[in-house]
Amino acid sequence: PAAKPEPAKPLPPPAEVPTEVRVAAEYEARVKEVRRLLQEQKWEEALRAVEAARRLRADAPELKGLAEEAAAGQKKDALARAEALRLEELRKKQAADFAVLKEKVEKDASKDLWDAAWGGLEGHAKEYPGALRDEEFVRLQKRIGDYRGEADRQYQKCMAEGERHFKEARYPQAISAADTGASY
Repeated sequence: PAAKPEPAKPLPPPAEVPTEVRVAAEYEARVKEVRRLLQEQKWEEALRAVEAARRLRADAPELKGLAEEAAAGQKKDALARAEALRLEELRKKQAADFAVLKEKVEKDASKDLWDAAWGGLEGHAKEYPGALRDEEFVRLQKRIGDYRGEADRQYQKCMAEGERHFKEARYPQAISAADTGASY
């Protein structure tokens, strides 16, 4: 007759890992996780992982530095978000102010009040230095500047002509040239 196979012997129970070794291994895993989270800039998760590691080894000095790094990262991110919000609000205010200014500049330009139009543009550029990077603002500033420069040249030309007429005692022509110059 065929021999019966012997029944498999149960495996002996695994050797019990000492608690302090298990705790040390888990602590090291938590610290490794904290470092990874810090590198990924996941500040909240890193702080939670630091707290979990603290429950395993409350007196570990390295945890304080890791917690401080996570808190500093949180603070830096909060400041960056606040700055981004501030810049967005400033951009909105700048756009609204520019819309009002543009209307005023166009009105002044329609009346040939080039210096007033230019003054408004200069004031806007002082209040919002970023406006000098706005294409629409730069185009308007160039257009007004060109007209203003041409008006000033015409003014100077008419006034010089008026002065010449005045020196030659042609007073009606002098007054006419001065009036024409003043219209610029």
